[in-house]
Amino acid sequence: MARRPNRRERIRFAFDGFHRAASRALGAAEGRRDRAATRHAEVMAELWLRETGYDAARRDPGLSRLFDNPRLDGVLARVAEDRAHVFDRWQGDSPQTLSEIVADATPGAAGDDPTDWKPVAGAVEPTGPVPEMWVLGTGSVEGGAPFRVAVPLLDGAHLQVVSTPRSRDRAEAMVEQLVLRTVRYFRPGAVNVHVWDVGQLAGALPGLYPLTRTGLLTVHDPTRLGRLLDQLADRIRRVQTRVLADGATSLRELADRTGERPEAWLVAVLVGNGRELPEAELRQLQRVARGGVAAGVQLVLLDVPAALPRPVETVDFGTRRASTPPTTGSRSRCGRR
Repeated sequence: MARRPNRRERIRFAFDGFHRAASRALGAAEGRRDRAATRHAEVMAELWLRETGYDAARRDPGLSRLFDNPRLDGVLARVAEDRAHVFDRWQGDSPQTLSEIVADATPGAAGDDPTDWKPVAGAVEPTGPVPEMWVLGTGSVEGGAPFRVAVPLLDGAHLQVVSTPRSRDRAEAMVEQLVLRTVRYFRPGAVNVHVWDVGQLAGALPGLYPLTRTGLLTVHDPTRLGRLLDQLADRIRRVQTRVLADGATSLRELADRTGERPEAWLVAVLVGNGRELPEAELRQLQRVARGGVAAGVQLVLLDVPAALPRPVETVDFGTRRASTPPTTGSRSRCGRR
């Protein structure tokens, strides 16, 4: 007859059974945790790759490490496959077609290559023809054929440019060239430029400062933004109450109707440092933006955070670089080339 286990043995057997069951449970939990962590990493990696762009991720110092992780091979292959086909239709004749559209909308200095500019002043009168768009540079989609990129400006929209410390120089160069295009296109005096730089009197946009000798550029005290905004607001009120008193809704409409434009364009370039403006100055800026386009006052903001009323174009030189600045009214991340 088999001996019945004593109480101590029963306790030991029960404990061993519990230990085995707990080990199996913990092992299963660790497996589920590992699978969940792996899945989370795959989802986040795919999100970063799709938001940033496959080629841009390879160039990004932080994201490029994703390509060295064998556990992400499936994600990388899936994103690469989608990338290979998503722009199939676009990569045909679309870049050339877009460049042709931009060329038609950007006559003369509005679209010419700056290296071809001759040392002569513009000759176009303020009554026109006024370019529908102004070239910013060139772009491409996922390394495909390049195309020209442009935005509306004079009588069309304000421009808001956002950069990072790494892309600030490129953003400044784009703004500088854009403003020079407006000055070179029209006869001298048709476009006046005002620059406010939060950092210093003569730092950003050095290519514009020779215009101070011609009277076409006014540089404003970095501590007196409110004063400049008051001047812009006064200009808008004067145009609204005096120049447009006969029923025209804008200087553009008045010029089209009468063949005369009694007021020059005023391009105000505000160069910030990414910090928000004081509340009073922000409200002033938004009021100027609201009535500026109709009154010939165009705002070009560089790293000045502000929610501006439409019409406004936004170009984002962010670290997640895409290649297509906007050509009409929306926000886009871009890398100027």
